[in-house]
Amino acid sequence: MKKTTFIYTLSDPDTLEVRYVGKANNIKYRLWSHITEAKRDSRNLRKCNWIKKLLAQGKKPIIEIVEEVSIDCWKESEIYWISQFKAWGFNLINMTGGGECGIISENCKKALAKSKRGHVKGMFKHSEETKALIRQKRALQVISEEHKTKISVAMKGVKKSDEHKKNMLKKKNLLKNN
Repeated sequence: MKKTTFIYTLSDPDTLEVRYVGKANNIKYRLWSHITEAKRDSRNLRKCNWIKKLLAQGKKPIIEIVEEVSIDCWKESEIYWISQFKAWGFNLINMTGGGECGIISENCKKALAKSKRGHVKGMFKHSEETKALIRQKRALQVISEEHKTKISVAMKGVKKSDEHKKNMLKKKNLLKNN
């Protein structure tokens, strides 16, 4: 059996906004270590200052698992999730792009791509509030024409599910009627 680790988020307990993405083998211990690190005011000053502010209010960040991944490819997954949350408009306080800014090997790229295929809806353990906040942030996202073209080119030849086709038809009809 392959050993796994977790990609997680730290969220603001008041706004539920995701502020940090990281990797941990033990989630409870990792939250404790973030709090201890903040009390000592070391390393990532933005993260430590944010946690200190919460602690002064008698609060702690909310930690949630985003994905369970193979220990061999955690760096790629962390890089992916940091970039994804940034694309969704979250103001992350991560100091780096994740994975210790490592270069992704071809084998890990293939394994990561394979793990993302057939993505199961509901696989991630975000709370309903966090999901609503993600939807709200994505609704505000402005996509340039250049980006739309790149998405279109990338999606050419990708088989769409019947549900996806139905949803796209609904959106198309809504746009025509407005």
